[in-house]
Amino acid sequence: MPRTFRTTSVKEFLECEDEAIISSADGKTVLEKLTAISTACKDSPGPLGRFQQINIAVAVKPTEFRDASPAPPILIRSLNVSCQCDRLDTTKNMVGMIVYSHQGLNEWYLNGIHAKSGYIVIKETDKLYELQRREGGVGSLHSLLYKLVFGQAPGPGDMASGFSIQKGVWVFNSGTLNMDYKSREMPVSEQTLIKAAILKRFGPGGSHADKIYQIKDLANSIAVMEGDFVRGPEVPLTPEDCCSFEGREAGTDDRCSRCAT
Repeated sequence: MPRTFRTTSVKEFLECEDEAIISSADGKTVLEKLTAISTACKDSPGPLGRFQQINIAVAVKPTEFRDASPAPPILIRSLNVSCQCDRLDTTKNMVGMIVYSHQGLNEWYLNGIHAKSGYIVIKETDKLYELQRREGGVGSLHSLLYKLVFGQAPGPGDMASGFSIQKGVWVFNSGTLNMDYKSREMPVSEQTLIKAAILKRFGPGGSHADKIYQIKDLANSIAVMEGDFVRGPEVPLTPEDCCSFEGREAGTDDRCSRCAT
């Protein structure tokens, strides 16, 4: 099941040329949702003026806009770099995700873990390959990461974005979690906050006390609409998921050793 939500900035929303996603009616619906979470909207002149003055990150879910769904957005004002994380190691390949909701909840308990919207986890890729082997080759890396942390594969009603850190190089895409983006790459607004939160926790001088990353102003908040994000737990590890981590050399077959056979 493809992910049916996306996070984007208001500027990107206004510049969107995809008529299947953006229309005047859609803009009115989004404005109503923004107004519900931000008192700053109330005195701004007109829809366009309100969007321009409130440079908030907002989620765009095309099906909800057309259906005028009453589901409220989840406004995220802080990120939590989980204690379940492996320590950031720029010599290794790592897989990460930020979880926004589980079964429509913005706070939940699962597999002995207490999590809230904005929950970030990173794990060494080798640990996921080990789990993948135990699972009989089933599951993409990000689906396996979700299962490693929460004890079950992601399903409808769960919302998350995926990324990886490939020997110090940040790659913000996921074949499983970011299916709604044409390029599979998450928006810059989302990337910036995730990277800042992780570097604060694991960078020079970082400590356990830095696991909570406060988003100090509304302009840099993330709003997430309700939606689904996974194709399904039965989807096997794909070349796109696997080869992003190893075996890619310029001018050669872009499949890695695990996918070549």
